[in-house]
Amino acid sequence: MRFIITAALLLSVASVAQASPFNHGLIQKGAINKGCYRDPCSVGKVVSFRKLQQSKDQSMIELKMLGGTQADGSRIVWNRKPHSLIITCSKTRPAIDMDGQASIIPLNPDGVPGVMENSASLYLQACHGYTQGDTAGASARYGYNIVAD
Repeated sequence: MRFIITAALLLSVASVAQASPFNHGLIQKGAINKGCYRDPCSVGKVVSFRKLQQSKDQSMIELKMLGGTQADGSRIVWNRKPHSLIITCSKTRPAIDMDGQASIIPLNPDGVPGVMENSASLYLQACHGYTQGDTAGASARYGYNIVAD
């Protein structure tokens, strides 16, 4: 009995040591992401979620998302087909890959360039469960200081 308890404690300590700093809880199937850098707003609905790889420093996920747009106060106009995204959650190289085109997200406490705001919002929701919209504040909160190339 003592052996079983000791083994269980060692396993729980090992799992905590390998714990990832990333939280994918708010980007599961059915989740909605909305970014409004310009009108109309960009909207995406998660159709499927799959974890590809995870370590203590990085996590890669694949999302199939149905995109759409929403003009101020109107209903969402959805695209006909979903698209695939690979999101690399990393404190040193945060990225979103769409159709083979990878974009590093320059998260930092000064904020991201406006054109990257929607990508930054999606990344923060996918990697940290953050949905409050303040990408500069979230960058500081989660320890990012990525400079745009």
